[in-house]
Amino acid sequence: MKDYKKFDATLVVNPKANNGHGSIVSWTIEYEKLNDDSPVPIDYLGFFHLNIEDVNSHLCASET
Repeated sequence: MKDYKKFDATLVVNPKANNGHGSIVSWTIEYEKLNDDSPVPIDYLGFFHLNIEDVNSHLCASET
């Protein structure tokens, strides 16, 4: 995170309204580069992907 002035990631999970099965999951990522040479935070996508898999496992386990 040394390349960013600001880095906020928010995960929101909402159940589907129509039949109660499944959820809508969304990530919002807001960042501000420390300077023009700071990279776009592509390297963090793997971390977010692993978190999505964990959330999916948790949500699927709670439906059974």
